[in-house]
Amino acid sequence: MTGTKQCKIKVLAVATSLLLGVTSFAGAAEVKVGVVQVLTGPNSKFGGQTYKGIQLAAEQINAAGGIKGVGTVKLITEDTGGNKEQAVDAFRRLIAQEHVAVIIGPTLSSEALAAGPIACQRDIPMVTVNATAKGIPDICPFVFRTSLAERQLLPLSVARAAAKYKIKRAAIFYANDDPNMVESYAIYKEAAAKQGIDIVDVESFATKDTDFSAQLTKVKSMNIDAIFTGAYPDTGASILTQAAKLGLPKNIVFIGGNGFNSPNLISLAGPSAEGVIVSSPWYVGKADADNVSFVKSYRAKYQQDPDTYAAQGYQGMMLVAAALAGSPNQTSTAIRDTLAGIRITGLFGAFSFAANRDPAGVGNAVTLQVKGGTFQPM
Repeated sequence: MTGTKQCKIKVLAVATSLLLGVTSFAGAAEVKVGVVQVLTGPNSKFGGQTYKGIQLAAEQINAAGGIKGVGTVKLITEDTGGNKEQAVDAFRRLIAQEHVAVIIGPTLSSEALAAGPIACQRDIPMVTVNATAKGIPDICPFVFRTSLAERQLLPLSVARAAAKYKIKRAAIFYANDDPNMVESYAIYKEAAAKQGIDIVDVESFATKDTDFSAQLTKVKSMNIDAIFTGAYPDTGASILTQAAKLGLPKNIVFIGGNGFNSPNLISLAGPSAEGVIVSSPWYVGKADADNVSFVKSYRAKYQQDPDTYAAQGYQGMMLVAAALAGSPNQTSTAIRDTLAGIRITGLFGAFSFAANRDPAGVGNAVTLQVKGGTFQPM
C-alpha cells in the first residue's frame, strides 16, 4: 500500500453498509481503536462531545457488521482530564498494554504536542480531530489532523466579515496562556493586514479571567468596527455579556475562532451572542441528506443537538474505519499509508490529507453568524 493510493469511500451513516461491505461477521475478530479525549474537567465540553460522535460512529459500524476483513470496532477510551502528562500516559498504556491499531485524539493542542511523539516512537497512527495549533502533524509521519486549523478558518471569517460590514478598524482580544489563542492573535494580525484593517488595540488576558470591563471600557470609545477574539466559550460569553452591559456600540462585530464555534457560547451569552461570526467546516442546519441522517441519529441517542466537536468525532471515526478497511494486513505502516492517500466524502464534504497530513483544503467551510439564538450561514 502506498501513500498515493486513493481510497474512495463514502463515510456516512446512511452508507455504512457500503463502507464496510459486510452483512455478517459472526465470530469475527475485533480491532482496538484507542480514544484519548478530555472527558472530565473544564475542557470536557470539547472532548465529551467529540467522544459522543466517535461512539455513535463505532456503534453504527458494528451494527452494520463491522469492518470488512477486519472485524468489529472496540473502543478503548482514556480520559486525560485536560492534562498533557495524562495524555502521554494514556498513549503509553494504549500502545503497550492494549495494542491498539490507531489512536483518535487527543483533544487539546497541548496534549497532542506532548503525546504525539509517543505515537511516533511506536509507529502507531494518531488522528487528532480537534487540536488546531500550528505544527501538530509535523511531529512525524504517523500524526494526522482532520480538523481545520485556525490558520485556515480565521482568515475566512475576517475576509467575509470585512466585505459585509466594511470593517476598517478593529481590536484583538486573546488569551495569552493558551497556545491556540496565542496563535489566533498572530493570524488575526495577518488577516487584518491583508484586508487593510487597522488594528488599533490589543488586549490579552488569562484563560481563567472573568472580568473584562477594563479592556472593554478602553476600546469602547476607539471607534472600532470589530473585535477579533481568541477565547473559549465560557470566556467568550463573559466578554460578550459584559460588552453589552457596558453599552459598547451595537455596530461592533465580534469574530471568534474554533473556541466560539459552540452552542455553549450562545447558551451562556444569551442575546449578547447575537451577531457573532465564526467559520466552520460544518453546522447542524446543513440540509444535505447525509447531515440530516447524522443529526437525527445523534438526537435519538443523546437527546441533544450535535456540535462541531461531535461531528468531527463522528467523521474521524468513520475515516479511521475506512483506513482500516483499506489496510488488509493491518500493519501500522499500511494503516498510515492508507490514511495519507485516503479520499472520502463525509459530513464536511470532500476530504483528503495534504502532504503534511493536515486537511488538504477548507472544503465546504461556511461562515456562520448567530441569528435568533442559533448559528446560521452569514
